[in-house]
Amino acid sequence: MATSGETISTGRRSSFVGSWRLMLRLARRDLSRHRGRAILTALMVALPVMLVSAGGTLLATRSVSSAEAIPRVMGTTQARLDVGTQRVEQNYDGREVQTFSPTTGTQLPPVQVLPGGSAGEAPSAAAIRRVTGGQLLPVSDGEARAVIGQRRVRFSLLGIDGRNDAYAGMGKLVSGRWPSAPGEALVTERARERGFPTSGRLTLEEGQPMTVVGVADTAAPVEVVTLPSSSATAYLLRRDTPVRWEEVQRLNAHGITVLSRSLTTDPGSAPRTIYPPGTTSGDPQLVALVTVGVALLTVFFAGPAFTTSGLRHRRALGQIASNGGTAAMLRRYVLAQAVLLGVLAAVVGVALGATIGLGAAPLAQRLEPEIAWGPPDLRWRWGLALAALAAISALVAALIPAVIAGTTSVLQTLRGQVSARHVRAGWPVLGAVVVGIGGLLTFSGLRAPAGGEIRIALGAIMLFAGAMVALPWLLAQVARFARHLPLAMRIAARDVGRQRGRALSGVGAIMASVTLLVALSIGAASDDEEARAVYLPQATAGEGRIDLQQGPADPTQDPDLRVIERQLQAVAPQVRIDRYSNLSAPLNDDTVPLAGTRLVAIPSASCRDVSETSCWYAANALSPPILALTPSQLAALDLPAASRAALRDGGIVCAQPPETYGLTCPVRDGRATLVEGVSNGRSDASPMSRPSRSEVPGEVVPARRLSVLGMETSPSVIVSTETAQRRGWPTRTAWLRLHQPGGIDAATEQRITEALPTSVWLYVERGYTSPSRAVIWTMTAVLGLIVLVATLIGTALTQTESRTDQATLAAVGAGRGLRRRIAGWQAASIALVGGLTGLALGLIPGIAVAKPLTSSSMGPSGEPAGPFLVIPWPSIALVVLGVPLLAALMAAAVTRTRPALTRRTD
Repeated sequence: MATSGETISTGRRSSFVGSWRLMLRLARRDLSRHRGRAILTALMVALPVMLVSAGGTLLATRSVSSAEAIPRVMGTTQARLDVGTQRVEQNYDGREVQTFSPTTGTQLPPVQVLPGGSAGEAPSAAAIRRVTGGQLLPVSDGEARAVIGQRRVRFSLLGIDGRNDAYAGMGKLVSGRWPSAPGEALVTERARERGFPTSGRLTLEEGQPMTVVGVADTAAPVEVVTLPSSSATAYLLRRDTPVRWEEVQRLNAHGITVLSRSLTTDPGSAPRTIYPPGTTSGDPQLVALVTVGVALLTVFFAGPAFTTSGLRHRRALGQIASNGGTAAMLRRYVLAQAVLLGVLAAVVGVALGATIGLGAAPLAQRLEPEIAWGPPDLRWRWGLALAALAAISALVAALIPAVIAGTTSVLQTLRGQVSARHVRAGWPVLGAVVVGIGGLLTFSGLRAPAGGEIRIALGAIMLFAGAMVALPWLLAQVARFARHLPLAMRIAARDVGRQRGRALSGVGAIMASVTLLVALSIGAASDDEEARAVYLPQATAGEGRIDLQQGPADPTQDPDLRVIERQLQAVAPQVRIDRYSNLSAPLNDDTVPLAGTRLVAIPSASCRDVSETSCWYAANALSPPILALTPSQLAALDLPAASRAALRDGGIVCAQPPETYGLTCPVRDGRATLVEGVSNGRSDASPMSRPSRSEVPGEVVPARRLSVLGMETSPSVIVSTETAQRRGWPTRTAWLRLHQPGGIDAATEQRITEALPTSVWLYVERGYTSPSRAVIWTMTAVLGLIVLVATLIGTALTQTESRTDQATLAAVGAGRGLRRRIAGWQAASIALVGGLTGLALGLIPGIAVAKPLTSSSMGPSGEPAGPFLVIPWPSIALVVLGVPLLAALMAAAVTRTRPALTRRTD
């Protein structure tokens, strides 16, 4: 038998459930009666969700996970093996590979040579197969140049045998057949867009022409698919047993990087990363900050929608209250609409955003042809989480209108009256305290060496919560300050302050948008400034540079060099060519200076035995170069007088990077030691016969002064050509400097690139190009639009509340201009209060995020750089000041000039 307490508890539960059922039915009835209004409200909730869903789908499609990459890189085999000549250390999926210890920064031990191999050479397929077993299938890649009409077009090659099912997934035959013999090839859609033929002969600049036998589709961004070449440095391992982590470690010791199918899908004990904990701690904190910011933006943007809904149903609320409805029922009526619209908006927003993201992926991929995108990727778990977040955000956004509805006065509501509520004196103090605590949590979370995401989330929530607590007081102060302003501004500010319950949602949406904009803009601008500070130009702005290779078959020997210069003059006669040389002797097949060649070296200050090459600082092509510059080339450099005097006296000038590189110029007390001798043609530790030492003047300059010569990361030496000629040091042209009046334009750069041999490249110095500028202005446009919409909604709410006042003004003779100015200043007041509050809040996480983003970089010559703090005031001012002005003009333009005159009943 139930006790009286149990009966009361059961009755309360049934009353609670019955009340919710009734309110949900009423909400569904009202939404079905006013479908246009309901759709508009749902769209306002769904818009931020749709943007996040579209952006997330686009990024997920762009990124290729390790599992998605398996068929692209290894087909149907067990693993892909990339061979090299140095011991490596890698993580489980081979995406992190280093030849030095990530924990100590020291070089890994020497590579273990496989049986049958030799030191300094990559292991052969036969040697690898003896260790791994199974079958090794070669994969090759490379570059060549095709002659298409008058153009010489560089293209990338992928060497696979598509007839073998082991390569399935690395390429797909679209038309024709797979190559079956050397000289046959397939072209891709990427090549077809560049003018390659889809059948017949493809003429190459060097080598035999290719016969195009069809069209293929590859995941890799290549133009041509051929059979694997004999010089392949990657192999697919085909066998029955998987490659485990212990085998990967053994192969790493032989200089082989492994991508294992088994480890990619199930890493087991294999490390996810090879880097020490905490070295990449910045990303999770930033992700947490952005995630919480977007979630709060969704809440605040949905707020005006439910405030509008509550306003339009105010008479219904009054009728419910007049028929015995309690305050809890009034709150549930508003919340029931939020539940229905929130779920609807969440589902529609996520689905529509995902559809837009998938549709935009092919268009976005065409803007990045050099990047291989992944397959269409719908992250269902993320979508469900986003939908749940949107529904909860809608419910949270409706809390303030629900609380206001619960305090509805029946008499005032049915008479259409609205009274201003008193602001308690302690609320602004409480808000300031909460904002302060939130700022401290955000700072500590962002600067924590690891973790900190929870502190960031709580800090961001407390920032907004504290600001919302203090906003009613701030709006009241704006109304109080307006006593000294002109009439239109005074009336507008008074109405905003008096109807602050309605204006609060619009101000909150503006505040959230501006806060997110300011925080992200500061982070992006500071990161951009860091990239600008560490950028090192490789030539004078607008000039070009062609680095020439060295070796036994060196194309920079004088006859071939003259051919290159004639080609350049033929396609760009206005370009002036200047040769830059270094000290370099002719090399034999072992890349050792030919016997009998005169050599010069500069030993380091701690050198004990000048006959050891490990002691040399610079010598010929075997070490950092010694540049020999002409008088005109030296005159163009930023050198102090002492350095120029040392060069005139037969001395050297050394470009010194900062100590962070651990390298020091071989100059002490203004003197340097030269070691000269004759090459014996051997590759052992003593390639110089009869070495002799001499001292010459030496000067040291910062490496940045010689950055246009490519001297930025290691100590490099320059001498004059007169000194080289006098001492008989052999020189060789190292690179060409190209100069055109007004700078080399893109068309000239393209012509020169197509005219150059395959073995050389053109680099044109364009200066630092900011990748963040477009991002900042895109954020400004999107969030500025949100601020504008929220401002207009907030103004519309205030205008609706003040209809009787508008009618009174018209009755006492106020003209149309005055009423328009009042509407405009109302919009400006809402936008300015929200914008300035958002600016103050956004500076806290923006400044906090700038340090971890920009504090671990090195300057252009290696010196420690950062942290950087840049506040992009122009873009911020455009939203904080420009949008309120635009909103004021729009509000004034659409204000009704003939308000309905009503009888005052109060």
